Amino acid sequence: MDDADVNDSYRAIGLYFVRFSRLVMRMRLLMGLRLTIGRDPLELVELAFAGAMAQQIADSFFSMCRFDAKLDDAELGVANVLRDAVNEQITHRNRFAHGDWWIGYDPAGGSAPELVRVTPKVRRGNFADLTTHPPDKLDQRSLQVEELVDDVTQFGMLALGIPMGRAATELNREYRVRDVYTFRPGKSGRHKQNATFTRDGPRAEEMERLGYRSP
Repeated sequence: MDDADVNDSYRAIGLYFVRFSRLVMRMRLLMGLRLTIGRDPLELVELAFAGAMAQQIADSFFSMCRFDAKLDDAELGVANVLRDAVNEQITHRNRFAHGDWWIGYDPAGGSAPELVRVTPKVRRGNFADLTTHPPDKLDQRSLQVEELVDDVTQFGMLALGIPMGRAATELNREYRVRDVYTFRPGKSGRHKQNATFTRDGPRAEEMERLGYRSP
C-alpha cells in the first residue's frame, strides 16, 4: 500500500465524518431556528443542544417536526423514511468512530483500510468484526449522507415552518411537506419493497424557484 493509497484512505474516512457532522448540525440548527426565530439569539438553543449526542438530536428533531407540523399519514411516512436513514448513518458513524482503523499495515499488501471492531458483549459468533472499507465505497456512503442532508434540511424547513429564500425572522406555513414530497408505501411478502419518497410534489418546482438547495 503506497503513500497515495494511504492518503486516499484517510481522505475518504475524513470526508464521511465531515458529511455526517453536517447532518447533525443541520438538525440542530433547524430546531434552534424554530425555537428562537424572531425572538432570541440562536446561540441560546445552540448552547442547550451543544452536549447532546447524535441520536438525541435526531430523536428530538423528528419528534419536533411531527408535533409542530401535525403531519398527515403520507407526510409521516416521509418522516419515517428519513428517520430510518438517519438512524442507519448514526449506526455506521458509531461503528466507524469506535473501531480501530488499520491503514497501510496489511502484510498481505491489501489496499483497503480495515476497520477492527471488538465487541466483548457478543453472545454468539466472533468477538471481533474485521471489515474492509475501500475508499470508493466510503465515498459512496459520503454521497448518500450528502443527499440525506439535503432532504432532511428541506423536510425540516417545511415541517417547522422555517422560511426559504429570505431572512428567518418569522415562521412561514405556506408550504407543507406534502407540497414537495410524495410518499410511496412499502410492500410486504415475497416481493418486499421498502417505503420511499420522491421530490415531485405539486409545488416542488416552486421550492426550486425560491433558490433552495442545501449548500
